[in-house]
Amino acid sequence: MPFIKGNSSFTRQKDVDWLYLGGGMEELLQAILVYVISNKTKVVQLIPFRCLVGAIPQEKRPDDSFIILKKAADNSCQPWWVQFKDDLIRKSENQWGTLGGANTVNYFKLFAPWIEKKRGCPPHLIVDLGCGLGQTARSLAHAYPSAKVVGLDASQEAIDVARTKFHMQNLRFEVADFSDTLPFESGSVDLVVSVNALGFATNQLKMANEVYNLLAPDGLFLNLCRTQDSHTFWDFPAGLLRPTEYQLDHRNWALIAARHGFDILFAQYPWDFNGSFFIPGKLQSFTNCCKALDIGAGPGKDYRSWTPHALIVSARNLQNPTLTQPQRSYLGHIQEVIKALETETQIQGLTVLAWLFTWTSLKLMPEALDFMCACLPDRQSALRTVFAEQNRASFAEWMLTAYNVDPDNPQ
Repeated sequence: MPFIKGNSSFTRQKDVDWLYLGGGMEELLQAILVYVISNKTKVVQLIPFRCLVGAIPQEKRPDDSFIILKKAADNSCQPWWVQFKDDLIRKSENQWGTLGGANTVNYFKLFAPWIEKKRGCPPHLIVDLGCGLGQTARSLAHAYPSAKVVGLDASQEAIDVARTKFHMQNLRFEVADFSDTLPFESGSVDLVVSVNALGFATNQLKMANEVYNLLAPDGLFLNLCRTQDSHTFWDFPAGLLRPTEYQLDHRNWALIAARHGFDILFAQYPWDFNGSFFIPGKLQSFTNCCKALDIGAGPGKDYRSWTPHALIVSARNLQNPTLTQPQRSYLGHIQEVIKALETETQIQGLTVLAWLFTWTSLKLMPEALDFMCACLPDRQSALRTVFAEQNRASFAEWMLTAYNVDPDNPQ
């Protein structure tokens, strides 16, 4: 498959069949070369694809082989922090965004309403997990001067910047590996906040247990990240074919929270609904569509799986918690997520736009439609409506009229 990188775990598996959809002969030959070298094999059998008949089984069969895919645990910001460490120290905080990196935003304004709403008294110990350059931790220390605020991050470079830029008596920054036990007593932390960081933990279940073990009985946990459902829905069909490129599965965290006596509420977060988190790149047209449809919502609204970033609010005795049980199978869950296209008229237009952009970016040819319908038989109607060749002209006309966007030239 041309959209799988050469160092992907797929190319290092033995006795694994590939389904090559679209792309050119050069990409196919490169993928085969990597596979041959990685597996020290001399024979590769190529079978031309014509069609698929019937649905692909949704449950594992006794004779099926399987592949274990591990999520990447490398922070994508780290190379940028290393490269621009001196510039970040030299420049003022409001100039950091000009250096071209991500996660230079202070998220205190997002967290503050929830802290005031869910905390009965001011927190005494606050921990920012994955504090990055430290702006949010700094603002928390300023808002709660009687509290001790600790910013933790695995990046020495980010911590160096934070220590240099922010000096307060109740604030400190430390380097910490999320795979290790965190340096706090059980039940001692009143507030844990995190932004786009917990997904990099090498052991998600251990990390979740660690967070809830640290929280005080009346503690509050606030986490902003891109969840599995948002990736599955908005990055479709890449969400189907790149199943590990989200930050965390919120269902697993909800189940761990329940074991510790905590509830979880998922809230929408509209600020990050833009092309920066969309696979083809920073598409101004996509951003304009988001603003035109105005589908964002503030704290207090129910979580929707198609919001690229979700704020996870966790505490005891939450009203109307949204604990979601995992589906029996990955494909089964994808079908439930995609169902939103058929039931939520508010997002249908933007969904079509996003899916066609992603389709184009993957260089998928028409035969991929049959493959997706075979994988997701209960959603054939929606898939064929969006991707069928005979319907593309009408959608192209609709998009050009509504948003001045060319679906065949998304960049």
